[in-house]
Amino acid sequence: MKRFTVQPAFVILILGALIVGSYSVIAGPLDPPFGPVESTGTTLKDIEPRVVIHVTDIPLVIDEPGSYVLVDNLRATADLPHAIEITSSNVTLDMGGFTIMPRGGLFPVFYEVGVKVTGDLDSVIVRNGTITGCSINGINASNEASVTVQNVHSNANDANGIRLGNNARVIDCTANGNSGIGFFVGDGSVITGCIANNNAQRGIRAGEDAVIERCSATDNVDYGIQVGEGASVHRCTASGTGGSPGYGFSIATYSTVTSCTSTGNTADGFNAVAAIASVFETCTSSENGGSGFFLTNGCAARACVARENGNTGITAGQQCNIESCVADFNGSHGIDTGTSSIITGCRATANGATVALADGFSVGANNTVVSCSSSNSADKGFSAIGDASMFRDCTAYLNVNEGFFTSSAGVNIQGCVASENGGDGFHLTSTADSSILIGNQARSNDGAGFLLATGVTGCRIGQNHTTDDEYNLGFSLNFTGEIQSVVDPMNALSDDPWVNTDN
Repeated sequence: MKRFTVQPAFVILILGALIVGSYSVIAGPLDPPFGPVESTGTTLKDIEPRVVIHVTDIPLVIDEPGSYVLVDNLRATADLPHAIEITSSNVTLDMGGFTIMPRGGLFPVFYEVGVKVTGDLDSVIVRNGTITGCSINGINASNEASVTVQNVHSNANDANGIRLGNNARVIDCTANGNSGIGFFVGDGSVITGCIANNNAQRGIRAGEDAVIERCSATDNVDYGIQVGEGASVHRCTASGTGGSPGYGFSIATYSTVTSCTSTGNTADGFNAVAAIASVFETCTSSENGGSGFFLTNGCAARACVARENGNTGITAGQQCNIESCVADFNGSHGIDTGTSSIITGCRATANGATVALADGFSVGANNTVVSCSSSNSADKGFSAIGDASMFRDCTAYLNVNEGFFTSSAGVNIQGCVASENGGDGFHLTSTADSSILIGNQARSNDGAGFLLATGVTGCRIGQNHTTDDEYNLGFSLNFTGEIQSVVDPMNALSDDPWVNTDN
């Protein structure tokens, strides 16, 4: 095995050329200006020494700092543990556009690893080439090594394409068709402008506090992009992930995901089931087999779109914040939340493509839902399945059944509109005790405008209005509690500011 040390032999050739060339230089003026003559040329210090690597030098260990460059394709001549191993800090390996590859034929031979980086090293750079067909990893570095890989294509290796440790940098690379993970990096690493396609496991896997930007992962297995705790993912895409679990993005706790797209994955587009307090902003999830977004407790989704997913558009756990999001044409509910969540300015349209009893919004206990709209749902527009939730300034129209429905106690519905729904505009079952309906409107629903079932107690009903026509039965109030009178304002006047009107 060869070991290279930087040799300055080429400097002698350059110096000789400079001496010969000096005879042809035209002389200066006969009366030069006063003062010392200053150099205008390039000094030898400015010339980067580069060590040339030929295929005959392989296998090679680089154990001294310096700049190294390939001038041949490095085709394996025997089964070897590596083509090049780097054991020194401050090394730049420029592959010069050449390829590290196996030898095919009747008796093929392979490198286990194309480029191996060993030890606690700093400032190692590998760039500008292709590595293919290694029996393990294309590039492999220890966790302690600080490595930058740029413009390298690591494809069709039997394990991982590029496997680096902590604080790595991977820039403008591809990892396609590997039998393991495309890009596998440790904590604090950065991957930008990279492509991972058709890998047999994850496309990209990064550790804690990693940054993934402008990357794409297509037709991988298990996960498209997976990150550890505290990671940042920006302007990335994941599509066509197969296998199990088949997520486009798998996100851990305290991570931030912005301007990303997840399409056509087997399961969830964005899965944060174990990601407490992660944030998703301006992301789009469409045509995935599972939920568009599956979020756990304390997560936030802002200005996100979930469209045509096989399950729920946005599934959220407890104490989540869903703001200015859109959930359209999903197989189940549009937006489904756990307890104590806040939903503001969201829209759910035509959800329930595959689940007949799917609502636009299905919320747990103590939710607050403000300025949202639900239309054309397969079942209800808004459904409160937990106690003490509030709906304010929301609109439900053209849903198959009820506009607003609750079987839970203490639900507060104010300033909402239910129109042209196939069932009742507002429906409270016999278990919806102590609920409040104030300042709402029901128009042209096929059932009652407001229906409170027999047995419900302690409700407060005031300042509501129905518009009667051939489809609307107005008020059907079969309960005990505080209710203001119901009048037809066309035929009766009332000084009661809490009066309900029916006309």
